[in-house]
Parts: sequence; C-alpha cells; structure tokens
Amino acid sequence: GLLYAIFQFFRHRLLLENELKLKEQEARRLQELDNFKSRLFTNLTHEFRTPLTVIQGMADELEQNPDKESATKINLIKKNSSNLLSLVNQMLDLRKLESGDMSLHFIQGDIIRYLRYLNESFRSYAESLGISFHFLTDQESLLMDFDKEKIARIISNLLSNAIKFTPAGGNVYMRSEVKDHIFYLEIKDTGRGIPAKDLPNIFNRFYQVDDTSTRKGEGTGIGLTLVKELLTAMRGDIKVSSTEEKGTTFTLSLPISNDALLDTENDHRQKVFTPSVITEKEKLDLVSVANQAIDVEADKPTILL
Repeated sequence: GLLYAIFQFFRHRLLLENELKLKEQEARRLQELDNFKSRLFTNLTHEFRTPLTVIQGMADELEQNPDKESATKINLIKKNSSNLLSLVNQMLDLRKLESGDMSLHFIQGDIIRYLRYLNESFRSYAESLGISFHFLTDQESLLMDFDKEKIARIISNLLSNAIKFTPAGGNVYMRSEVKDHIFYLEIKDTGRGIPAKDLPNIFNRFYQVDDTSTRKGEGTGIGLTLVKELLTAMRGDIKVSSTEEKGTTFTLSLPISNDALLDTENDHRQKVFTPSVITEKEKLDLVSVANQAIDVEADKPTILL
C-alpha cells in the first residue's frame, strides 16, 4: 500500500509538471504569434505607407499645378501603384499556392532571351544607384518550358533584393548554366550579406533579417517565400550562400523539358540550343506520318503542325 501511494504521488506530480510545461509552451506560442502579428502589421504598414504617400503627394501636386512636370508625376504615381499591386499580388499568390489554387501556364520559349528582356529594366535601375549589373551566360539561347509570369516574379524578387542590399560601387551578377538537363541560374551580389544564424530561415514566410540599418522598417518578408514556393511548384529549387560584408548568392534550378506549346508572342523559330535533339530517323517518321495524314484527308482543308 505504501509503495502504491508513493507511486501515485510521483505520478500525480509528474502529470502536474507536464501540464504546467504544456501551459507554458502554449503561453510562449501565443506570445510569439502575437509578436509575429504585430511585426507583420508594422511591416505591411510601412510597405503600404511609402507608395501611398508618394501617390497622394503627386496627385495633390497635379491638382494644384497640372502643367508643371506632369509626366514625371504621373510616372511616379504609376510606379508606386505598380509596387502596391505587386505586393498585393504576392500575398494573393502565396495564398493560392497554399490552397493549391495556383495554376501554371507553361510555354516553350527561349528563356535566355526572356531573361535578357527582364534584365534591362533592372540594369538601368542598378546603374542609377551606382551599381554595376552583369549577365553572364554560356548559352546564346535555350529553348525550354517555363511560366513567363512566374519567372518574372522570381527574377524581380531576387534582383530587387540584390540591388537593395548592395551599396553604390558594388556589383550584381546573373549567370546561367546547363548541366545534366537542369537549368541553373545564379544571382550574386557584393552587398552586406546575410548573417549565418538567419540563413536557415530566410525562405520562411514573413521572416525578416533583423538589420535596421538596411531595411529601415521596409518589406514584408514574403518575397523569398514566394520565390521558393513558385520554384517548388515548377519542380525546381533554390539554395543560398552568404558571407557578411561580402555578398549573397542565390542559385535556382529548373528541370529542362520541351513539352509545352511554342511561345507565340516571340519568334523562337530561329535555331536555338535545346538538350532534346531529334534524330534523322525521328524526322523521317514524322514526315511519313504527316504525309499519310495529308493523303487520307486530301479532299479537306489541312493544317500541318
């Protein structure tokens, strides 16, 4: 009876201790959630306040002096409206990815040519801040399947960050490479770098590196999360390496496929590099099948793709 009583005493004490631990863990979790919500609200407020202040200021000036530098003011309004819309779209995209409602729209096009097109606006922006921009590639062209809108969102986020955290006189590099049927794209900067303790978390939703000297309260921390999620949806991946005060390198990878319809917005019929090479026998087989189809329906209108 005594042993049983001692056992029950320690059992009851253990249960109480476990219950207290659980309550403490729940209290910490709720506190962390509350802090997270507070940080998110503050970040969103800053992110929305700046462009809205510019838009309001430019609209007031246009109202008071409609003819004075109106083109510049309208351009600022459009630019800041685009920034706001981009932020809202990123948040909606994350929600779509989370719920499985995000649809991919692959086209088969020259991704090198598309990257050159995307780079132009960032090149001029970087140079206006005294930053040199470089695009290095071994491929003159590369025909592969990709989603134009998603690639633009990914590149925009990565290059914006690279430029944002690189001081005047620094460099931003973009380099492409093809290896083992995988397309690699490296975006490297010579900026402030990311502390080692933060690297494992930078793709987590709403996570921000605590560096008030560079961020100044700006940003929501959703950009890199979106990049990671979009690449995962496209069967790709992204990795990061960084050294403080020396710079950061993001390396994204996408599997190369050539299954989607050719991009009709750009002429990709010129000779481009593609890892999928058609043999002479396959060419003859395709021609034979096409000829048979034309012969069978010779009396009807025919389209040969």
